[in-house]
Amino acid sequence: MHGALIPSETVSGSRLLSTGAAARIAGCHPTTLSRAIVRGELSAVRLGEHGNYRISTEALAGWLRRTQSEQP
Repeated sequence: MHGALIPSETVSGSRLLSTGAAARIAGCHPTTLSRAIVRGELSAVRLGEHGNYRISTEALAGWLRRTQSEQP
């Protein structure tokens, strides 16, 4: 198993994660992150017009802080 290895890319020094990798970190389903991206709650870049999303580690951390603070 490659659990310690998370596929990522870097752009301008910022680490970018696939929705699958980000979901493993966040403890949720990749669809949850995709829906948050579409709603504008989570920033991401898209690879091509119909490509996959990439989420920066900073954006994921911010989204996690916001969603955890909304929990009752």
